Amino acid sequence: MNKELPPFNKVLDEWTTILKREEGRLIARGSIKTTNICVQFEIETPQGRLEVDVLPAANLVSKYIERPPRGRRLYGLQKCGVQGHINDENQQSFSSSLSESQIGFMKDQSEFTHQVRTQNTKNKN
Repeated sequence: MNKELPPFNKVLDEWTTILKREEGRLIARGSIKTTNICVQFEIETPQGRLEVDVLPAANLVSKYIERPPRGRRLYGLQKCGVQGHINDENQQSFSSSLSESQIGFMKDQSEFTHQVRTQNTKNKN
């Protein structure tokens, strides 16, 4: 969300209103729930219901729109942006704001790291 910071109450309310317009069509009737950090709903598919959680995230690098940061620069800017706003009461609300840098971080890891992660996942199942 550009120029928005948690709590995202207004955004969550707007999304809930929009989803309720589609309830009974694509959105499963009675499945829409709003928490303090996300909107949850289910989509009807031929194979059954698909659970969806939509979490808003603060775009902490939106001021760099001319030259969007990538890689380690992106991680650093997002981390600094979160650290400038986070406190004990709102820390949970900022986790989704780091998702882009989390994906980039994992992409930058070595083959060994990916193998260890895959092996750990298999062992848990």
